Amino acid sequence: MSLEFSKKVCGYDMGEVREYIDSLTHDYEEELNKKKDRLTELVEENRKMTAQLAEMTKLVESYRKQEESVGIALIKAEESAKTTIAEAERQRQMELDRISFETKKWEERGDEVRRQLMEFEEKIVSIMEKYQSEINYLASKDVKKTYFKDNIKSNGGKTA
Repeated sequence: MSLEFSKKVCGYDMGEVREYIDSLTHDYEEELNKKKDRLTELVEENRKMTAQLAEMTKLVESYRKQEESVGIALIKAEESAKTTIAEAERQRQMELDRISFETKKWEERGDEVRRQLMEFEEKIVSIMEKYQSEINYLASKDVKKTYFKDNIKSNGGKTA
């Protein structure tokens, strides 16, 4: 639309001016309606984002609480692990001490059994020597008797 109006006797043509003003009003109303629609869209978007922000804030708070819970759980798990390790080490040391004690006891028992075996062996050797000496003595007696018997028979009853 042009800004030039026809001139009439009393001024500008009122119809053209009204038409121009109506056109401007219509354009402004359209623009105003577009802006209102955009404002409505922005208000709705703002409401949605505010709701999302509130939801995200709740999620962040929930995650913080979970993080805190996980942290506490990790600390407790670490303490429990340390306690378990310490208890296992204590039991391991007790078992090593027990094994060491049993080993020493069995070594002492082995030494005692070896000592008893050596004493037994000495007694057996002593007994065997005693009986060997007795056997030798008896065997020599038998040899003498046999010798003398054989000699007496061969000499005709005379002893040499």
